[in-house]
Amino acid sequence: MGTWKFRNHEVHLSRGDNQEAIRDWDHAQLGIGEFERKAAQTARTQGIDLYSVAQDRLAYAYEFTAKVMLGNDIDIYGTLSTSRMDTVKDIYQSIYDYYINVKGTGAPYTKQFIQKTCASSLFYRYFNGLKYHPVKK
Repeated sequence: MGTWKFRNHEVHLSRGDNQEAIRDWDHAQLGIGEFERKAAQTARTQGIDLYSVAQDRLAYAYEFTAKVMLGNDIDIYGTLSTSRMDTVKDIYQSIYDYYINVKGTGAPYTKQFIQKTCASSLFYRYFNGLKYHPVKK
């Protein structure tokens, strides 16, 4: 199916895995988080939908990453890194909010990961929790 590139971050379209999955999970999370938070959210406020690029591949990337971080088995080309799997970035709430509240679709692994790692954190719940990001009309 090819790949989708945003700067130096590459997501394989058919699976959702990214080039950093064989490096470490700190960078895997940073890559998709930076795209979603900086590019997709900014573009959305200007009426451009980057969340839907290549049939919602950003959702696939988040689901793939959350699935791995939850300890599930996955298919991957190369050797899957186990480095920095204990590092949790605060990237999951906003993408989950978008796909649930805006697109009306599910993100089951992302939801499980939020519940497991972030839901009980006071910081995430009150200062970085689920937010709705309105679209510029």
